[in-house]
Amino acid sequence: MKYQKNGRAERWVIPEPSDRWRSAAAGSYTPERLTRIFASANAGDTEQLCLCAREILERNWDIAGAFEQRSAALQGCKWVVNPGGESELDRQAADGFRKALESAGVFNGLDTFYDLTAHLEQAVIMPFAAAEIIWSEGGNLAGFSALEAHNFTLRDSFIPRLVCDAFPEGMPEDESRHRFIFHQFRKKSDPARSGLIRVLAWLHCFQNWPLKDLFSFIERFGMPFVIAKVDQNSWENERQILHSLIRNFGPSGGGVFTKATELQLLNASNTGSDNVYFKALEFTHNAIYTLLVGQLASSGDSSGMSNGTAQSQVRQDILEADARSVEYAVRSAIAAPWTAFHFKGAAVPVLHFQVEPPEDQTLLATVVNTLSQAGFKADPAELSDRFGMKLRYEAPQVPQAMGNFGADVDSDAAHNLNLKQKYDAMGVAIRAGLLTATPEIEAQTRAELGLPEMSVEVQKSWEATGGIRQPITLKNAESEAVSDALDVEAMAAEPPPGGNLHDALEEWLGPLVDELSDLSDLSDLSDKLGSSAKLEKLLADDMKRAIK
Repeated sequence: MKYQKNGRAERWVIPEPSDRWRSAAAGSYTPERLTRIFASANAGDTEQLCLCAREILERNWDIAGAFEQRSAALQGCKWVVNPGGESELDRQAADGFRKALESAGVFNGLDTFYDLTAHLEQAVIMPFAAAEIIWSEGGNLAGFSALEAHNFTLRDSFIPRLVCDAFPEGMPEDESRHRFIFHQFRKKSDPARSGLIRVLAWLHCFQNWPLKDLFSFIERFGMPFVIAKVDQNSWENERQILHSLIRNFGPSGGGVFTKATELQLLNASNTGSDNVYFKALEFTHNAIYTLLVGQLASSGDSSGMSNGTAQSQVRQDILEADARSVEYAVRSAIAAPWTAFHFKGAAVPVLHFQVEPPEDQTLLATVVNTLSQAGFKADPAELSDRFGMKLRYEAPQVPQAMGNFGADVDSDAAHNLNLKQKYDAMGVAIRAGLLTATPEIEAQTRAELGLPEMSVEVQKSWEATGGIRQPITLKNAESEAVSDALDVEAMAAEPPPGGNLHDALEEWLGPLVDELSDLSDLSDLSDKLGSSAKLEKLLADDMKRAIK
């Protein structure tokens, strides 16, 4: 690997074809070899450990699948750049840095910011991930170049140092200042012990053993055997012919024996669903997914609140942790020097991946409705942003209905509707004998309904009955007393000028009279409506309040 300085928007670190054989790894990883690799890494020589991580990501399908799922979860999230402060200069710096990240590597063939974040995610497995920041003239951000982690060493420091032709022992720190970005997931004092490679390497090793034995098992017990038993004469004269015949059956095994030969094929005891090899492979599969993704929902184990919801929450926590880790690495290694060069004195912009789970709009609508009923009105602009649609507030319209005596309801429709419900209840109570009509009730009723005041004849009717009237559905001596007090025959020719409240209520509540006339036992209605004294007291109190 070469290292050359130049003042143009080009790489300073240039890979060479010869790097391929220099970084070749062994074909298999045994417990003994893994032990040696870990011991070397503990001493700062992380080359073989990083090569082991690269090989495992290329060979093991479970590790590759789980890692791609975790990496793609972050790559699919949108990102924004927020100002580091509240001044106008801070906002200008944030807007400029966002544009720099969006245009980096787009027009010159270098790695883009999207490629950089995908490469930095490898720090989840490797001890660290590294990339070159390519600056152009004027301090502009030209792009990025991903570098393999095995090209760095930790032998003489706790900061990765590039090993190349110009610096075989590692590049000095002064030479690499603001030149590279290093990402270490869950930073430790010693980067050589970071990453999940040590656990994944053992799982990869354990998974290879049962996998190899499983295919040997399939080869032995998954194919039929052809056995030919012949006599001694055929054995001596036709043995080769029979042997060739059996071999022509293809990959199936077989053999030729004399009749005197006794042959017994023994099957393994775990040939059914409890095959020990499949159980071992399932164990390592679950362990890998639990380690990298944090749950097993991707393998069909998500069901119910205890599995689906809870395990998804674990994966959300891992996604947010990955996002915060990449954000801090980009801010310190890229945003800080870029801001110091272009906007001296401005706060360093903050990169933010939008990994927050989407808001439950059904729950939000329920909360808004509850608060509205309690008298709290939400801001339409804020609701529009939360629901993703333009909203405006309009007062609810009162539905049109028919008022008393067939007139159209006006602006006081709600008040008239309450009056109707009130006198409906009063009419039922009077007819049932639960409420006794009085002159005060009639006077208040005439005033609320807009009827003329009681005439002299109506007042005489009240006086004749002692100020208490029984329901009109009950025919008794009251009718005779009223007839004696009034000249009924004389009044029949001309109706009283004030009208009669009972006639008005009869016209308004006529259907209720027919319904009540069908009741055979009014005491049942009394039981349903409750105590007559209590109802009468409530209505009387209401009348007194209305009079006041």
